[in-house]
Amino acid sequence: MDKAVLTSQIKDALNAHEGWKIKLGDAINSGVLPKPAKDICMDNQCSFGKWLLSLEKDPAVKASPHYAAVVRAHSAFHREAGRVASHIEVGQKGIAQDALQGMAFRDATNRLTSAMADWQRNT
Repeated sequence: MDKAVLTSQIKDALNAHEGWKIKLGDAINSGVLPKPAKDICMDNQCSFGKWLLSLEKDPAVKASPHYAAVVRAHSAFHREAGRVASHIEVGQKGIAQDALQGMAFRDATNRLTSAMADWQRNT
């Protein structure tokens, strides 16, 4: 694993995934999602998720506990973002806002950020 590539991918992923909070907040206000909730909840649709999936071909990376932690945290983040998006799709703006500001979304975001930082430090 090239540390420069990992650093770049993590930086991009942090920016993109932090942007989801803004996108979802905008969608709560407008009632329009940037993509369907069924896509938002999938962890293999964003560029970082596609990149993570491609790393499974490298046995050393795939065996890394740091890689596994990032994969789990990334998946959990998308599940939470998809849950918020699902509420937006059905017009439950108040519930969506509560979910976006709630502990589950915040924890998923923090776990992803922490897992990526740990992976970067230990590569």
